[in-house]
Amino acid sequence: WRVRLLPAVQLKAMIAALTRFFTRIMTDKLDFPSAARNAPAILNVFKTYSKQPKTMCLEVASGSGQHALHFTSAIPGLTWQPSDCNQDYFTSIRAYAKESPNHAILDPLFLDMTDLGTIEAAKLDASYDIVYNANMLHISPPATLQGLSKTAKYALKPNGTLLLYGPFAFDGKLEPQSNRDFDASLQQRDPSWGIRDVADIKAALRQEGLAFKEAVAMPANNHILVFEKRA
Repeated sequence: WRVRLLPAVQLKAMIAALTRFFTRIMTDKLDFPSAARNAPAILNVFKTYSKQPKTMCLEVASGSGQHALHFTSAIPGLTWQPSDCNQDYFTSIRAYAKESPNHAILDPLFLDMTDLGTIEAAKLDASYDIVYNANMLHISPPATLQGLSKTAKYALKPNGTLLLYGPFAFDGKLEPQSNRDFDASLQQRDPSWGIRDVADIKAALRQEGLAFKEAVAMPANNHILVFEKRA
């Protein structure tokens, strides 16, 4: 049975790759498989913190724009402000935005978490209910944590929510072995990268007036960290 299954698996992977390729050529939309996989689980948590009837969300490091479309399509009254430090992603974000109901995805902002000047220049005015970031801290230098903390401070309304998704260490312990292997591979690619410890994230955000609320376990050994801006 293994001999018969292998070609089918290869064919399925080939079809998926070709689909992403032609989607990119025909629509300008980037298709990141990991973003598609984790979106449903993240959405379930995101809904808990969305405000009704309207929610304003700033996404830091939007990448392709897939989460922007997935979330605005599922949550009525959600308006999404994407951002990224790589303007090459803006074409893809705008392509996804065209499919969003009620024009719920705004034009992307340029925000560089390693450059506090760009964050201040954006003139974030405490108008957001949620600041959301997925899978950035472990594939960027430590300076991005300070930038993200400042962004949350400036952007969130009092009692607003910061949601951080990704792999994390807890009090110096990184589990399971697959996350330790992943961390080692990240540092081989770039010594400034690596899975961050929740204790360090809490400390950085505490300095900017955000209090830790909970860590929600997610599939594939990830978590969502939830913080609240003090009133």
